[in-house]
Amino acid sequence: RQEGTPLEAHMILNDLLLLAQKEKDFEKMEKYARMDVELFKDYKEALRDKNGGTFPHINSFDFLLYLLERKGELREAMELINFMEKEGVPIHPEARERIKEKLKESNL
Repeated sequence: RQEGTPLEAHMILNDLLLLAQKEKDFEKMEKYARMDVELFKDYKEALRDKNGGTFPHINSFDFLLYLLERKGELREAMELINFMEKEGVPIHPEARERIKEKLKESNL
């Protein structure tokens, strides 16, 4: 196991996620995004401090949201949106509305 900070792990996972995206490897994209989202609680303060008190868009959250929506896992996608909003992680407003509408249409 490598030693390093949670923020460094976040940066590595982000790079792996972007590489998986470039290769169109959705399985790896989801794996790295989930790992990073799970690690969020450990790096969130360092990331917020690094960015002047706010969070930047975090690729892992955006990708995971996209992948959940793509797979039709709308309840989990909505849970992720609620978590992002609670934590102050930026979210594309249209994503929230689109998923909310899909949930309503599917009566989930």
